[in-house]
Amino acid sequence: MIKNISFIFFFLINTAVFSQTQQNIIKNSGTESKPISEIDSIRFDVNLNKMEIVLNNGNIDDHNLPDINYINFSGELVGEIASLNCNEANINGTLYAGVPANDITLEIPYTGGNGGAFASQAVNSMGVTGLTAILDTGNFAEGDGTLNFTISGLPNNYGYANFEFFTGGQNCTLSVFINANTNDTVFCNGLPTEIIDVINPVTGKIWMDRNLGATQVATSSTDELSYGDLYQWGRGKDGHQCRNSNNTATISSIDQPGHSDFIVNNTTSPYDWRSPLNNNLWQGVNGINNPCPGGYRLPTVNEINSEIQSWSSADEVGAFTSILKLPASGGRSASNGSIDNVGSFGYYWSSSIIDYLSRGLRFYTYGADAPSFARAFGFSVRCIKDM
Repeated sequence: MIKNISFIFFFLINTAVFSQTQQNIIKNSGTESKPISEIDSIRFDVNLNKMEIVLNNGNIDDHNLPDINYINFSGELVGEIASLNCNEANINGTLYAGVPANDITLEIPYTGGNGGAFASQAVNSMGVTGLTAILDTGNFAEGDGTLNFTISGLPNNYGYANFEFFTGGQNCTLSVFINANTNDTVFCNGLPTEIIDVINPVTGKIWMDRNLGATQVATSSTDELSYGDLYQWGRGKDGHQCRNSNNTATISSIDQPGHSDFIVNNTTSPYDWRSPLNNNLWQGVNGINNPCPGGYRLPTVNEINSEIQSWSSADEVGAFTSILKLPASGGRSASNGSIDNVGSFGYYWSSSIIDYLSRGLRFYTYGADAPSFARAFGFSVRCIKDM
């Protein structure tokens, strides 16, 4: 008769499950080992002459007790920590958009280590993508210590690269700033647009607090320092968006024209700066030519309409008094490149398209709407955070 004393085994397992991975039966004939994860229970006969190890698959290993010298459990201590502190992390080196990470290391402190082992991991960045934080296999200290990561890859934009770390039973999120690469991108005032978030409590959407190219948040609807740049729909930060850029009538056949001129088109329908047109530009946070910082994108027309509905009034006053403080920054003509309606109209692109046109926000003294426009127009861009 076999007497089941599984509870004795599970008591042993529960006191050691985080530190022991192997059961070892030492006999005169040698050692027999079995991973604990494969064992369901252990039972003995009433006379304690025989031991049976019941496996999870239903099989049974028989052992005569007189043949057994002793049994022990072995394995590597699985690491645990009390806290992982991304807010105290230290990054060594500087990261730039479009430049491969080189000798960049990241130190994240932790507390309450148990001396156990942790596995290697590779954590990919979000927001600004293209980076990976790599941690090699090691052991936590007994007490407080630091995890050392190596960052590799090529950041696809400037802004914040977000990493979510999980180890030792703890987790934390770290945001690492990626600097703009002024060799590849034209900033009309010499500096990238500062990234400060505002949230609309009605829509729940998070936006940048100023237009791309603006040096400050609008203090009035006619604050020139808040106007920012004027982008043709779908183009990147190649310099054409600067208000003083030159005009050219040469239509581009590719997504990146390779120059900083504003492309006028007053002869060829559908009055785009590109032929053939490309509806895939500016689509989402990783969209082609997305001019927004990493983790941000152009809003959709539905998101723009939701903002209009949250204003105190659907007009120029409502635009400025909203949480976004949108100025009436005017627009640039698709036909001759002139800058018009500054201080009286606001034009802001969305990522949404309709046939060969693109949708955008328009507001003025008597109204606000989101009609369709030819893509060769130059309008403001206000970036929304991708969530």
